[in-house]
Amino acid sequence: MQSQVSPNPGQLPTILTARFSCGPNATWNWDAELTFSLSLVATHPIHAGEEITVSYCDTLESREKRHAKLRKMYNIDCKCKYCDLPNAEALAESDRRRKGIEEFWSVINPHLMTMSPEDLIKAHLHALVNISKEGLWYCGSSHFEGLAVAYQKLGDQQNLRRWGEKARDAYRADGRDGDVLRWDLVLQDGPLTGC
Repeated sequence: MQSQVSPNPGQLPTILTARFSCGPNATWNWDAELTFSLSLVATHPIHAGEEITVSYCDTLESREKRHAKLRKMYNIDCKCKYCDLPNAEALAESDRRRKGIEEFWSVINPHLMTMSPEDLIKAHLHALVNISKEGLWYCGSSHFEGLAVAYQKLGDQQNLRRWGEKARDAYRADGRDGDVLRWDLVLQDGPLTGC
């Protein structure tokens, strides 16, 4: 994933032209510590011709709450593909998926130490299916890491590397340099031993 960084603070010619979506494929990262710059970073691969989108609100909220905030704060009536659903049933299912994504850790944390790696894998894969359906890839990093750790417990080096690389790349997009460095160390050549 590549980022577009404005070389001059205050001059953000194309970064701020990204459209809004309730399933954004990019996010803004503000570096107030080192470069005082704003970056536009893909949260997952963006294909040629695909519009770059960002979010202006909490995309894990229900459509009703998102729309109310967007109207009040930005005078926007969102018509993105995640809001313009065919019927009330599809809308309710979307809201349920978003709520499940938001509540995943509060539901699973009490059971985390007693769950088998196989059950953890199922839970994280289910969450990633919902994240994919809702276009909320910025929520994926902890699930990628959870999958890598579960596969590590099973001794599956190939899937540990696969999901560890996805976690590292997602953390990079999130601007979480400490997590990127940690995964770079874990993913160094040779047998993978620690997360």
